[in-house]
Amino acid sequence: MSERQARPRRTPPYRVRAFVTATTLVAIGTGAVLARTSPALSRQQVLLGVVLALMIAVAHRFPVELTARSKITADTAPAFAAVLLLEPAPAIIASTAGILAGEMLRRSAGIQAAFNTAVSALRTCAGLAAFALVSVTPLTAEQDGLQAAVGMFAAACAMYAATTALLDAILSIQRLRSPWQDWWQRRRAALGHEGALFLTGALAAIAGARWPAAVLLVIPPTVLVYRSLRDGASLRRRTLTGLEDLAAAAEARIEPAAGHSARVAGTVQILAARLGLSATETERAVRAAQLQHLGLGQVRPAILAKVAPITGAEWSEIQEHPEAGARLLAAIPDMESTAALVLAHHERWDGRGYPQGLRGESIPLGARIIAVADAYHAMAEARPYRPALAPAMTREELLAGRGSQFDPAVVDALLAWLATAQQTSMPATYTG
Repeated sequence: MSERQARPRRTPPYRVRAFVTATTLVAIGTGAVLARTSPALSRQQVLLGVVLALMIAVAHRFPVELTARSKITADTAPAFAAVLLLEPAPAIIASTAGILAGEMLRRSAGIQAAFNTAVSALRTCAGLAAFALVSVTPLTAEQDGLQAAVGMFAAACAMYAATTALLDAILSIQRLRSPWQDWWQRRRAALGHEGALFLTGALAAIAGARWPAAVLLVIPPTVLVYRSLRDGASLRRRTLTGLEDLAAAAEARIEPAAGHSARVAGTVQILAARLGLSATETERAVRAAQLQHLGLGQVRPAILAKVAPITGAEWSEIQEHPEAGARLLAAIPDMESTAALVLAHHERWDGRGYPQGLRGESIPLGARIIAVADAYHAMAEARPYRPALAPAMTREELLAGRGSQFDPAVVDALLAWLATAQQTSMPATYTG
């Protein structure tokens, strides 16, 4: 089950609390209706339910952070096995009890624990209903193989759809944005791992249908998937940290003000929110702002340190740095969109920028935001050859570039925020 972090903890808005309450009530009602269809429980069903609940709790306790705002857990495998092997009542109880125990072990906020438990109950109900429509429940060793396979596929699809729909719904309610915005970008990173977890749960259920103790076979492959998720996320974080260090080193050769890109990223985050970018688009633009100078590491130091006017050939070499930075980023999985923003952060609204000469809205919005934020901080920071410009002069320069160098809407958003916040100094540095 994927979920989003809520940092820092604060009281959710009323609309979120109302949605969580409604989801919980629907989960209770749906679970109660399905549970009534269960026959008298056998000792085997009870034991299987307890074992699977413990597996779900342990798997849910240790999430993997895919991005700064997204986590995934490995509880899908034992939860799917519970849907296939158990009657409705023990399946629902095992799934909800396991998730609730995992939330308690993680010391989650009450509303988060309630929502994730309700989501678990509803995804279990969806899986049970889909499997029952196609195959005989619970799964037995005597069932027709093709019918059981189709039923398992239908159950997996139903569980995934129920989970993602509820998670997307609460995010859209919380952020007042369409649930379909950036759906594929948000889901594709974890889709392969989710599929592997469903397959693991299915194989464990097939073995468990013949030998109940074989349900424990879900543990080794689940651990392998978890380790793959964890190691992949860790490698990605270390790679990005290394690139950030390279970008900072390159920046230090041209920017005397330490932390320039971090301040630009902080302003990008503010402007992205004011311009209605999704959380995924905002995170991407902030990351690109932090890495905008990455390609300068491939420009000869003598050119960057040159005091005399640079030649045409030297200027051409400098203009290649967006492409150099974008190539480095594009080699990292799921960083293609960030690479596109780094590539375009020196484009101009009037089409006179580089490296591609893009014009107007053909320039990605994130890159247009970076361009304005970067120019603002370049003017507002002191340089060896001049002091920091006064706020009034900075405003004049931004207005002078509005509609030529800069996207007018982005300039307006920055000036409106500065006026509203009554800023007399630089915005806060982005800290992640």
